[in-house]
Amino acid sequence: MLDIAERCFMRIAEAILENGVTVRQAFAPFIIREDFEGETLELLSPIGFLEGVKELGVTDLEEVEVACLMRVLTKADLENAILVRELIVIMDNFGIQDDGENGGASEEKAIREANNEDDEDGQ
Repeated sequence: MLDIAERCFMRIAEAILENGVTVRQAFAPFIIREDFEGETLELLSPIGFLEGVKELGVTDLEEVEVACLMRVLTKADLENAILVRELIVIMDNFGIQDDGENGGASEEKAIREANNEDDEDGQ
C-alpha cells in the first residue's frame, strides 16, 4: 500500500513542479479552514484533493491508487479530511518546498477568491 501511495506522491510532485506552483497554490481552491479544539486547521476533503490532483494534470489514477492515497492522507477524527500541513510535509519529502505552514498572503488571497467564486456560482 505504501509503495503505491509513494509512486502517486512522486507523480503529484512532478506535476506540481511542472506547473510551477506550491502545494498550497495547487490546492488553494479546495482548502477549507475549520476551527478544531481551539486551533484553525487547513483541510482538504478527499474530493477536493482529487480535484486538485486532476487540475495538476494527473488524471489517470486507478481506483487502488486513490484508495491507497486516501488511506495514507485522511484522518478519521477529522471526518476523513486531509490536513494540508501533513500533505505539505509529505510533499517536502519528494522535493516540493512550500512557503510556510500558514501560507503566504498570495495563497490566502487565492483561497478567499476561490471561496468567493464558489459562493457566486452557487447563487
